[in-house]
Amino acid sequence: MPILSYVYPEEFMGLDSSPGKNICLMRFTKATIQENYSFCPTQHILGYVISGKKRLTIGKKSEDVTAGHYFLICKGQYVQSEFLCEEEPYQSLTFFFTRDIAEYLTNVLQEILEPLITGKISLKRKLIIVNQPDPDIVASFEALNKFSHKDSAYLRRVTKLRLVELFYLLLGTVYKKDVIAYLLDAAHNDVPSISLTVEEQLYNPVSVEKLAELSGRSLSCFKKEFQHIYGMSPHRWLRTKRLEHAAWLLSTTTRLVEEVADACGFASTTHFTRAFKEKFGLSPRDYRTKQIEFPTL
Repeated sequence: MPILSYVYPEEFMGLDSSPGKNICLMRFTKATIQENYSFCPTQHILGYVISGKKRLTIGKKSEDVTAGHYFLICKGQYVQSEFLCEEEPYQSLTFFFTRDIAEYLTNVLQEILEPLITGKISLKRKLIIVNQPDPDIVASFEALNKFSHKDSAYLRRVTKLRLVELFYLLLGTVYKKDVIAYLLDAAHNDVPSISLTVEEQLYNPVSVEKLAELSGRSLSCFKKEFQHIYGMSPHRWLRTKRLEHAAWLLSTTTRLVEEVADACGFASTTHFTRAFKEKFGLSPRDYRTKQIEFPTL
């Protein structure tokens, strides 16, 4: 199973989080072998592929990205990433957006945004990948790529201007509604509801501590609110729901036990098997066999 990590831009990149540094630039340069991993970004991400190839999966949607492609990922989404190393190593330019920079962009782009918002814009978070890039947008990314090697107060201001240019260009594509939804979500990213956070992460290998963090609450506040909403502790509720879903998959599909464990958010098959037996009194394999023999049980 892929290892789950949490992407904190300042720690991940060794950058400070001073007020002026609300755009983080990062270049991946070490992806030279095929590797699987999972992550939850703590800020909205805009990525541009410089070279190489990798596969991104959010929920049931998987897409390959190669040189010249760009993608947008919202904060808190569970992303599975697989480097597909071929002749060239995978390298990308990645921007991490704070709420401040998203608000700055929406304010600057207000004149063009308002006419485009003709109806209700869905803020449902999803993976946005542009695999038919516009030459002007690619040129804008390449210009930004030059600044990723250096850092100064002046370059940060130039970066802001370049980002405005980039989003003007993005809003001129067929993806404009997705881009608007992305910007609005980043700019108005208030503390999300516990129900929304839990719904998004239910079958991902996310701990209660990380759910609290993704919901923007302290662990104690998260547990208290969760108990009030669901009538039981988060650990017990998550375990129950994941095991019930596992039982359904074992009864209705032919997936391997390892695949079922992975699909239900368990970190290991051993842990899953032990928890399943504690709840149902049978191992996953024995449970499946019994369901086949006595399907009404």
